[in-house]
Amino acid sequence: MRAVLIINPKATSTSASARKAVLATFERTFDLKVKQTKSRGHAITVAQRAADDGVDLVAVVGGDGTINEVINGLLHDRSSGQTQGPVLAIVPGGHANVLAYALGIVRDPAKAATQVTDLFLNGHTQAIGLGLANNRWFAINAGLGIDAEIVSAVEDLRRRGLSASPATYIAGFTKSWAATDRWSGPMTINGTGTDQEPPHPGPWPAT
Repeated sequence: MRAVLIINPKATSTSASARKAVLATFERTFDLKVKQTKSRGHAITVAQRAADDGVDLVAVVGGDGTINEVINGLLHDRSSGQTQGPVLAIVPGGHANVLAYALGIVRDPAKAATQVTDLFLNGHTQAIGLGLANNRWFAINAGLGIDAEIVSAVEDLRRRGLSASPATYIAGFTKSWAATDRWSGPMTINGTGTDQEPPHPGPWPAT
């Protein structure tokens, strides 16, 4: 079985030794290619190429931002109508790891690698629902207004060299609150429901 392991070397909660242990776990099971992300958006490109290459599994070591990029890379060719693609395996490596913990993946990266590998080998996979906003897929939540402004401010601070921490988010909140034009006007949101199956790739890990 073929797999691609995408590693964010700047993930905030992993060490070199942890990444080495994760790599060893996947190497024992798969014909493996390893790709380290080099910049923002790189994981999208790597995941897209993996999907096009028809690999069996794409594993990602990183936080929610890196995972989001991988999801969008795997779902790049929605127009084809394809409903199957590589299974996605998540090894938490970021600051919050909201999606990984919501799926029941253990916090320790080495143990998580063993967990998701065992689940895949035993056929325990599961589809999850995704949202689409501004032509970008998301698996957890999407925000607008002050929420989105804070996230944008935090990303700007991280690009300047600050790590993701409570202090960084407080700084992002303060910056956004001071700069945002707050208003209390009306807002209308229209939505439609569907019972259709989610687009490829799938299935997703039941973890």
